Amino acid sequence: MTEQTPIQQMFREWKAVHTEARTCPDEDSEATTEEMVRIEDAMLEVPSVTAADFAAKVIAYTSYGDFGFTGDGVDRIMREACELVGEPAKGLEDVCTGGVARHTEVIARRRLEQFAQWIGREDLPERLIDADGAPTDELMAFVREEELCLDWLFLGDVKPLAMAYRKQHSAHALPTVKERVRLVAERAGIEPVALETDDDGAVLLTDELMHFCERADADLGWLASGDVSKMLDAYRKRERETKKFAGKAAQLSQAEQSALVFTLRLILEGGLKLDDAMQTYTRVVEEQRAA
Repeated sequence: MTEQTPIQQMFREWKAVHTEARTCPDEDSEATTEEMVRIEDAMLEVPSVTAADFAAKVIAYTSYGDFGFTGDGVDRIMREACELVGEPAKGLEDVCTGGVARHTEVIARRRLEQFAQWIGREDLPERLIDADGAPTDELMAFVREEELCLDWLFLGDVKPLAMAYRKQHSAHALPTVKERVRLVAERAGIEPVALETDDDGAVLLTDELMHFCERADADLGWLASGDVSKMLDAYRKRERETKKFAGKAAQLSQAEQSALVFTLRLILEGGLKLDDAMQTYTRVVEEQRAA
């Protein structure tokens, strides 16, 4: 039975939170992740008493190998590994306090070269880390220009990338489109349309979906991707027409305004055709002005 050292006790807490994090709703994932990181940091502060302690630190820090062995805590773990086997911590003595370790810079350089191959760039920054252990101005200019994630470059942390991808593509996700279809159908008083997807889970533009949009008078761009540009254009156009109409209506006499209201009611409530109604209205107005 493994001795319940302070690290082993913290490891048991970490495992419980790790299990919760894999099953909790998305809205709670950030809190559970922060709790895992808090326990990991606390484990790093306590020296390992046994080999099992050291193994627990590695497991927690890499989340059972799901994440790369990089980051601020690697230096401590590597120093402790050297101490456990009685070897000097070679290559770690030049780490600046609060800065980036040299071995981390080597790994970052490899990631940068890989990224450059993906985007087809050859003019890479010559130096990644300055004398204080901070990213150089040259690197920061490259990062901003190419929208490169520093967390991934130095730490191998893909969470910011995953969250950015999720935010960008959530508008097209099947559950989101289904909810829009439900809302449109509810307001139009019709049944929602069944959605079809391709092998990657993307919603397909089917004849049934097109027909549903026509029946519900829904904007397909918003329904499929959350694009509200067409609706905004239509809203602005209606606002301009409304203001233009209101300006002209203000110039009408009280009798002409009453006649206009009566004409609109004939159209909306009586089902009179627009052309016939406007002809009647024009005739009435002309008669009133002639009198």
